[in-house]
Amino acid sequence: MGKHWQNYKHSFKRRKEMGWTLLLDVFSYGLIGLLWLIFGLITNDKAYAMSQGKTTEELKQLLLSNPEQAQAFLTNIQGFVITFVVGLVIVIIGSIMIYSFSRKLIWDYLTKKKTKFWKWNWLTLMLIILLIIYLLLFGLIKTAILYLIILFNNQTLLSWFNMLLSIVGIFTFILFIFLAYYSFSRKYKVWESLGDTFQLLKEKWPRLWRMLVFVLLTIIITTLILWLVNKYLISVGLWINLVVFLILVVWMRIYTLQTIK
Repeated sequence: MGKHWQNYKHSFKRRKEMGWTLLLDVFSYGLIGLLWLIFGLITNDKAYAMSQGKTTEELKQLLLSNPEQAQAFLTNIQGFVITFVVGLVIVIIGSIMIYSFSRKLIWDYLTKKKTKFWKWNWLTLMLIILLIIYLLLFGLIKTAILYLIILFNNQTLLSWFNMLLSIVGIFTFILFIFLAYYSFSRKYKVWESLGDTFQLLKEKWPRLWRMLVFVLLTIIITTLILWLVNKYLISVGLWINLVVFLILVVWMRIYTLQTIK
């Protein structure tokens, strides 16, 4: 276990890689957030202009009393729906491309490889599909476990165990994503890389499960510290929690790469 402890301690010393990849993460997530914010503002403005600030009841009375305005309003609704759908598609595609390009930059930097861009989009789509399947399966398992805990009739135990299960589920899938990106950065083949990811899990599991234990302990201790600070010192806002979460993910990425190499 000594070498795993040394590997764990060394993961915190790679500040250059953590700093650079954290910067790319913050920039890409900020850009995606800005894209959705602009889309939301435009949508709200168009909806407000269409309703002219009237309540639902006022619009209902106006449309029932004036057939011409009712027809014009329906036409405006059709235009709004088309604009909303087209805008939503553009924002989703833009978000995927921004995210994929940032993953390419990060993993090219970490693995010292040079890959092309477009297949990273397909990998992102495949990981989204796998995430949906994983969430469904994990949700069923988590619900079954929590149902058993409910039998003890202990709300504190239920709350902490629910948080623990969520942490394990989230960071286990994050580990899978990191392994997939590592495999893809070496081969640049989507399906083959996903297959290699499962093979990599099998081959490196004696190292990875120990790494995951250290990761989970670090996250639990960090969560406990934030809870204590929030309870006894100052209120920790949502943004602070998000920043801490992002830093943990960035550190875990470096730690995972260091462990499998």
